Amino acid sequence: MTNNLSKLQKFGRFAKPISIITLASLTILSIYLTPKLLAIKTQYSLDQFQPTTSPVLNEDNNIKDTFKTHGQLPIIADLKIKKTGHWLSPNRLKTLAFISKEIKKIDGVEKTTSLTTVDTAIPDQGSFYVGSILDLSMSAQERQQVLQNPFLVPHLLSKDGKNVSLLIELKRLSFDQQQITIKKIQETLKKRATFFDANIGGPAAITATITDMVSKEVITSTLASLLISILLLIRNII
Repeated sequence: MTNNLSKLQKFGRFAKPISIITLASLTILSIYLTPKLLAIKTQYSLDQFQPTTSPVLNEDNNIKDTFKTHGQLPIIADLKIKKTGHWLSPNRLKTLAFISKEIKKIDGVEKTTSLTTVDTAIPDQGSFYVGSILDLSMSAQERQQVLQNPFLVPHLLSKDGKNVSLLIELKRLSFDQQQITIKKIQETLKKRATFFDANIGGPAAITATITDMVSKEVITSTLASLLISILLLIRNII
């Protein structure tokens, strides 16, 4: 009994120095690793979150094989009028055309498609007018003809005319470049969103959001674990 007590007393004399050394080592390690943790890049695909036998995943692969669309899928921006009115007015269509051109100039963007970038056909006194929607005066009759056009509604324009879709095709980019491009697109839409609300979606945008969230969670949980370990060591020393 006496021998065991003596051993515990000897170990007790070394416990505090060992704790101090461990605390100092952990603190130095935390300081060294923090910049590296902040630089962690996590890249995920939506396919990783689905079982390999998922019918949704299999159908998606079949569609890509059929239409040869294994490249980058477009980002979809939904622009919705905030209050009253619709997009089918000359001034608002000019704004949409300006936004489409501005986003197309962003580095990493391959192409933009919107109501103002595609030609349309409108019946005109027994014939058809084929051309840009920007060239129309947008009379009540022309607005009704546009809203009844199955090539435009509901793909690029909602049935009530309050929502338009802006399809943004990206070039082949690395994940980091893709995130930068998406951020620039969001900033451009936010800057121009005076009379409308802008939201973006699509696989590329969703993947970027998920990846950003996961990356932040990894960093937060790791730093929190290190901090808790340091506090426990300090408590033991005191």
